Amino acid sequence: MFIYLFYLSLITLLLTFTMINQLANEQSLSNLEIEALQLNMIHQQTYQTVMSQWDEIDFSQTLHFQFPNGESSVLFTRKSEEQVNMTITAYRGDQYRKTKVYQLSIPNEQKDTEI
Repeated sequence: MFIYLFYLSLITLLLTFTMINQLANEQSLSNLEIEALQLNMIHQQTYQTVMSQWDEIDFSQTLHFQFPNGESSVLFTRKSEEQVNMTITAYRGDQYRKTKVYQLSIPNEQKDTEI
């Protein structure tokens, strides 16, 4: 009888540890998903800010933006006379970072003057 109780308690203990480990992994994964959403939000905020200020932007400088949920930097590199690459890097502390490159067309009135 003692052996059966020992096996039953051992299985129960293993099942409990497995469930606790699975819960910890799910919490970690949820935190990483929240950080990814925050970084995507910073990207969207930066993109909209750059597009709304497109006419006033000096394309030779690196732009920096501060938002309540993080910060971002924007770097412009000229690919051709008609196109420019815009690299947005979003930061949340030292640990989380996301970089994305956008390929944008230059409007005709800005081709000769600013870039």
